[in-house]
Amino acid sequence: RWDRRILSLSLIAIISNASYTTIAPILPLEIDKHHISERWTSIIFLAFPIGCTVVSFLAAKRLEEVGAEKVMTFGMTLMSVLFYFLSYVFQLVDGSSQLMNDEQTKATDRSLLVAGLTITQFFIGASMSMITTGYYSTATLIFPSAKESALSCIETSVGLGYLIGPIIGSALYDEMGYQSAYRCVSFVVMVMASILWKFLTAH
Repeated sequence: RWDRRILSLSLIAIISNASYTTIAPILPLEIDKHHISERWTSIIFLAFPIGCTVVSFLAAKRLEEVGAEKVMTFGMTLMSVLFYFLSYVFQLVDGSSQLMNDEQTKATDRSLLVAGLTITQFFIGASMSMITTGYYSTATLIFPSAKESALSCIETSVGLGYLIGPIIGSALYDEMGYQSAYRCVSFVVMVMASILWKFLTAH
């Protein structure tokens, strides 16, 4: 049971961190195509750590009330929905710009795009905070006599996720394009959320 549980937590760490870091090679390319300034690009990506920071404390409180598996499952489900939204956000703006092809409309569309991306990044950060708080807390609670070993496994998995995420993101972007790449990541995260819920609640 120890092996199964630490393996499940490690897989959650790998998949959640790999899913987020697929953004690294994909999203900046699409932002650049829409002529968004570096200042606004910085604000978009700054929203992620702000979301992590704001929600970490709230996620920790909810762990005690509803259980880690529910918090992590909600976080992964939210992440999946946000990635699916990201697959459409540029298409929606492009469609609006084509209907009203004037400079004022384009400027408005860019503002809406920046706002949408910033809000999305904030909530992706929030979802990552839920997942991260969940697997670290779970590891310390269910492996009290082997806490150091459990945490080292998870830390290794986090690093592995950060390593493979950009590689997968680049490959998906080259082979499938922006929209399909994000939908693929959304599907994988949703499947993992379902497996997580069934497995962790059973153990």
